[in-house]
Amino acid sequence: MKRTTEPCQHDTETLPPGGYYFAPGAIDSGPRRSKRLAGWQRLVLDVAACLAVSGLIGFVARVLQAKGWPL
Repeated sequence: MKRTTEPCQHDTETLPPGGYYFAPGAIDSGPRRSKRLAGWQRLVLDVAACLAVSGLIGFVARVLQAKGWPL
């Protein structure tokens, strides 16, 4: 198969507004869809984060008390 390197000629006047002659999304990506969480999913994540933070604080307090720090 033979490849040609001839430049392409396109009439840009016939393009719709924002139209391009290359792959869609290659340069100008479309609108981002943010993934929304349901109310109960957000609540579960908040509770898990609170438990993780309180567990970390408890662990640090236990380590400091074991090293002789009065808490």
